[in-house]
Amino acid sequence: MYTPNHFGVTDPQTLHDFVRDHSFATLISVIDGVPFASHVPLLLRCDAAGDHLCGHVARANPHWQHWAEGAPVLAIFHGPHGYISPSWYAKGPAVPTWNYQAVHATGTIRLVDDPAATLTALTGFYEPAGIAAQVMPAEYVSKLSEYIVAFELDVTQWEGKFKLSQNRPQADQDGVVQALHARGETALAAAMQPAAAPQVSGINHLTLAVTDVARALRFYVEGLGARLHAQWDGGAYLTVGGQWLCLSLDADRAAHRTTTDYTHLAFSVTPADFAPLCARLAASGAPSWKDNRSEGDSFYFLDPDGHRLELHVGDLASRLASCRVRPYAGMQFY
Repeated sequence: MYTPNHFGVTDPQTLHDFVRDHSFATLISVIDGVPFASHVPLLLRCDAAGDHLCGHVARANPHWQHWAEGAPVLAIFHGPHGYISPSWYAKGPAVPTWNYQAVHATGTIRLVDDPAATLTALTGFYEPAGIAAQVMPAEYVSKLSEYIVAFELDVTQWEGKFKLSQNRPQADQDGVVQALHARGETALAAAMQPAAAPQVSGINHLTLAVTDVARALRFYVEGLGARLHAQWDGGAYLTVGGQWLCLSLDADRAAHRTTTDYTHLAFSVTPADFAPLCARLAASGAPSWKDNRSEGDSFYFLDPDGHRLELHVGDLASRLASCRVRPYAGMQFY
């Protein structure tokens, strides 16, 4: 991809966030000298071995039969895009152009033996609340899996290009943003606007330390009407009116050491704002009370009155998707 310096994006976190937000990809291979494309949603998974894009195609699609040869495969992800009129600039002369965001991932593909697991991970990402068993019975999923081929693309190279008028004077950029808003193209306008000062965007989740997971579930599900999404030996994930609630088995709570248990409130923060906010909190003297060991970036800190708080990147959907790939001990999904 031709990428002038002022349009290039190389930050891994920015590229990862873009792919998760715009996960429907065009998957391209060259077969017998001719380009062949499939259009599929891809789920990004990152581990110590690198970055991987998980997906599936119909078994009747001949595309997958050529992946075993180890030839490179290209996945293209598109974001908001649109026509830019030179009449929107502060002054001319100028010509029309097109603003857009695109990310390319190049790598090789491995076929996966368990297509049902890939299907479950994908549906879990897009429907974190789950799909009712009567709508998607297990035996139906098992039968459906016979007609798909699951794969993981092991990414060897990322390329990002966000062409958003960075090469134009600020007055021209302001004019383009104003015109895009007027045309209702708010996503492209938002992509062009400079980032605001880092801040939390709302309550992410509440974690409550419990001494008996089963007893706590009876109280919150049967007593309060919370919805259960997953449980494991050491806790459970629920929602209450759409709000994420985590129950966590904690020995300190059982010993009545309530000043040291795991109960805390988490705030949502974007990936771009996470590091600046952590630095600002550290500079203010806010002490950390725990190291992060969970999916997604987290920073655990105390407020001036000693309340336990957390900054967290991600949501229940991303947590459940991660757990479906690497479940906790005894984990079940609902």
